[in-house]
Amino acid sequence: MNDLLDSIRFDAWVLHALILLPLAGAGLLLLLPARFTRPVALAITLVEALLALGLWWAFDPMQGMQLRFNTPWIEKYGIGYSIGIDGLSVFLVMLSRCSCRSASGRAGATSRSGSGGITRSSWCS
Repeated sequence: MNDLLDSIRFDAWVLHALILLPLAGAGLLLLLPARFTRPVALAITLVEALLALGLWWAFDPMQGMQLRFNTPWIEKYGIGYSIGIDGLSVFLVMLSRCSCRSASGRAGATSRSGSGGITRSSWCS
């Protein structure tokens, strides 16, 4: 598996994709008709989950900060873009991807109550 991840240079782009894919997906969902939003949200979430699983596989717990990327952004003010991941962050990425799946699967799940109001259905049902 590590050979596959190395062959596609996974470490060079995975963290950027985990940040930008949900943002691009949200923009796409705003443009789509309502009937397509749930399947597209689910597809985006599944791609994110696959990327997170690859990140989990590529992570070496014996090293410190990994998959680092640093680049100056506005050099005049000393502002830069820096990203990396450590052991705790890997767990948090995996946790957020699992919770995103639950949220996207239940997105838009509303029903009319007898009193005329709209109620949000339970997350656990």
